Amino acid sequence: MYDYAIIGAGVNGCFMAYRLHQAGKKVLLIDPKGIGGSGSQAAGAFLSPKIGKGGELKAIVNQAYKEAIQFYSQLPDEIFTQHGLLHFPKDRQDALNFKEYKKCTDNDFRTPLANELSPLHDPELASHGLFFEDAGIVDPIALCNYLTKDIEFQYEMVSSLVYSHNREVWDLNICQSKNIILASGAYTLMINEPYIKLRAVWGERIEINASTHLCVNYHQNISISATKANNRIVIGATHEQHQMDKGLDPNSVTTLLSKASEIVELKNIELVDHRGGVRAGSFDYLPIVGPLIDSKKSLAKFPNLIKGAKVDAMQLCYHPNAFIVNGVGGRGFVLAPFLSLQLSEMLLEGCEIDSRITPDRLFRRWAKKEAKV
Repeated sequence: MYDYAIIGAGVNGCFMAYRLHQAGKKVLLIDPKGIGGSGSQAAGAFLSPKIGKGGELKAIVNQAYKEAIQFYSQLPDEIFTQHGLLHFPKDRQDALNFKEYKKCTDNDFRTPLANELSPLHDPELASHGLFFEDAGIVDPIALCNYLTKDIEFQYEMVSSLVYSHNREVWDLNICQSKNIILASGAYTLMINEPYIKLRAVWGERIEINASTHLCVNYHQNISISATKANNRIVIGATHEQHQMDKGLDPNSVTTLLSKASEIVELKNIELVDHRGGVRAGSFDYLPIVGPLIDSKKSLAKFPNLIKGAKVDAMQLCYHPNAFIVNGVGGRGFVLAPFLSLQLSEMLLEGCEIDSRITPDRLFRRWAKKEAKV
């Protein structure tokens, strides 16, 4: 019997397993694709703040960014490399967003050094960019392996998930658990709820060797890493909406190298790694974290929800001991430390989760617009 069965071993599932294991809970992590899942192992895993004028997503990402840097900076260098990131606007609107961001942040942006600009095709571009000195890049597989090194893992597919009310336990086809956490990304959630809708985004990244030495990370339309200790450079990633497991496309290598060469001059390139995977994003772009609402029972109890009636979240009906962490899109490695802390503190200490990221917002929106009682 486990305290928590976590379905999905991407970065969110791995972080949840780590937090709960650290608290002394008996945890089982399950994923047929292995540690690192699908989208996580193929992520560029670059860390940087979100630039813009405002909004809930920017506020959440930038709060999460601080948590992520604090956590990752304590890890070995082979997991997190902190070379800073030089971020350039991709168009005129982006340039305006950069100006607004500088107005509303207390960051003291330094001028990039000559060696940080030397590989650029257009060093003048830096005058329009922002340099985030504490930014860096995570090795996805090394991180997920680090987080789960002491945690029981099963390389299995969960094909059956039934709650026994008499025993107050979830029966999975491979185990029994008091609680379940759904962290399966774009793949089957196992508990079908119509208000949980996800965007599948297929992405590919590459690693290369090159004689060009890069001292910092760069980002414009794609991200390019500083040269790592193993002499590799990471370039990532492509983003293809509504694509599931399409398989590696050799054209993606050409696309990524072409976009990278528009930013820096890369010489004597040798391809050494090419990965692909599916990310899951919510339709309002905010993450989805917290107890899973039972839509059918909640509407039966409060039919006026379809008219927008205000009902306290505590009064809604929930699937017993079932929780979700999903919808992080392309910012999983920035968000995961923060989201896992939010959910684990709720589970272990009864703390409230930030209301901006709970499933409640999605359920109410769906109930008002789409539900049929």
